[in-house]
Amino acid sequence: PTPTPPPASKCHRNNLYCCKSNSLLAANDPVASFILDALGLTILPVTAVVSLGNGTCNHITAAGVLDNGDTCSQSPVCCQNSFSGLAVIGCSPVTLGV
Repeated sequence: PTPTPPPASKCHRNNLYCCKSNSLLAANDPVASFILDALGLTILPVTAVVSLGNGTCNHITAAGVLDNGDTCSQSPVCCQNSFSGLAVIGCSPVTLGV
């Protein structure tokens, strides 16, 4: 069985995002690698999950509420770094509302 992701409350509030599911890629994915290289970003480990592109991830609360009041219906994640909205790096799934 797949382990349950940790609760969103374990993630710093500034690192919680709701990302479009199709925007989450491994850093060693060819498309992700190309864009990260173009941005001058080296990601280690290369298996880290990243999301690329402005608007693919938005900040949420631990309850899963977006800034506009909508509820996250995509992939809630905790990401370690953000680069001006162009990329979020080191993302891990989280469980909302816990």
